[in-house]
Amino acid sequence: MKKIIKLTETELIKMCSLIIERIDNYSHGDLVDGYLQLFKGWISSKFGDKFENYPISFLLNNYGKEFEKYLGYKRDGEDEEDDEDSYYDDDDDDNGYDLDYWLVKDIMAQAVKSGKYTLPSLNTGVKFTEKNKKKFQYLLSGLRLPDYIKLKFNEESPNEINMNIDVDYVKMITTNEENPIRISRSALEKKVKEYLKNYLGVEFGNPIHGKIRFESSEVNYIGFEEWKKNVFTKSLRKDIKNGHTIGGYLKSVKLTLLKTGMTNIEFNFPYSSKINNLTEFKEYVIDYLKDNGYNPERFEIQIRTIY
Repeated sequence: MKKIIKLTETELIKMCSLIIERIDNYSHGDLVDGYLQLFKGWISSKFGDKFENYPISFLLNNYGKEFEKYLGYKRDGEDEEDDEDSYYDDDDDDNGYDLDYWLVKDIMAQAVKSGKYTLPSLNTGVKFTEKNKKKFQYLLSGLRLPDYIKLKFNEESPNEINMNIDVDYVKMITTNEENPIRISRSALEKKVKEYLKNYLGVEFGNPIHGKIRFESSEVNYIGFEEWKKNVFTKSLRKDIKNGHTIGGYLKSVKLTLLKTGMTNIEFNFPYSSKINNLTEFKEYVIDYLKDNGYNPERFEIQIRTIY
């Protein structure tokens, strides 16, 4: 007795997208091989050994359209009235049907979704992060990252891992550390991959070859916009401006978070002979940040004069 599994619309869409995504792991040669296996099997079941020694181009030109109908594949813009027309016409200037990559990919996607073909794979179908959960946790502790950096690993499809990098912005700029690390997505990804390779023997590559595809997302700085709006704009900027003799000359202040985790503060002054102690002002800003619990090594202070 067959078991019926009911899926919601969202679950069905997700499942179909995973199937299409999985097909992207296959080369043109893989897809052509599968296509021809399926096509020859269909020819054999329909006609027996009648066409055993016929050129494949002849079979495609004469039965390709019917084969597509068998799979339930319909080309864009195709009408029911076009059924008698062949997409595989064999004329004097054509040596046969060319198995175009996109055509074969679309047809094979349909074949897989309809259950008429199963793509070969060395992927066991077991999620690596679930199978190695305890080892993964131990691995993360060995990375010795600052506690304001949190790594999260998503594996929607087996052997396809995406690493998310979350950084607690306020904790980062208030952590007292000398020579703080410059946060780099590529450097963190490289470090994790080295650990996985050295301690778990992981091979990286195509999941269908039994290897791990490992990618990472851009660094997500949590809390920066809130701190900028509620702390820097409302109080910190005003305190700096009012706490120094040349603060009243300030024309503008610009705050920018760099990808490395450094925060750039740019103070723009008008060009004036009355303003001659800009170096002292920079030192004042650094001391102010330090006195208010911030790590000045997490900030880049720029003083500019605008003509």
